[in-house]
Amino acid sequence: MIEDSEPQVDACMESLVQDMMSHVRFPMMTPRQLAELLLSPLTKQYKEFFIERMAMGMSFHSGQAERVAEICQVESGRLLFTPRLYTADKWSSLLTVENFIQLPAYHTRTLVFSSHAFLEECAGEKTCEWVSEIDCLYH
Repeated sequence: MIEDSEPQVDACMESLVQDMMSHVRFPMMTPRQLAELLLSPLTKQYKEFFIERMAMGMSFHSGQAERVAEICQVESGRLLFTPRLYTADKWSSLLTVENFIQLPAYHTRTLVFSSHAFLEECAGEKTCEWVSEIDCLYH
């Protein structure tokens, strides 16, 4: 009886993995993160699904515009290239306004920081400079 249900369990598990992991934006993972997936037991078990998704990610990072355009022809493909909310040091910056409470009313504090200009690794390390003005409108 148990042996008869094993193929059903395997099929159910495969479907579950594909349903859940299809929401992961592999192109937004770094090439290093994509490479590390090769060591995952889940990736090994469902190799065909994961290799296809990882290839999409590597197409993005290697600048294969035609392949990316092909993937983006369907909405689910376009969603794969939507940037994540980044909280890692590479994608975020802590802005500290020292003595904010002591700033005079209607005073502006200007902070300057930079971020990467592109998500794709093939685009290099070009950065964008940002200027943030913090206004103290009242006390």
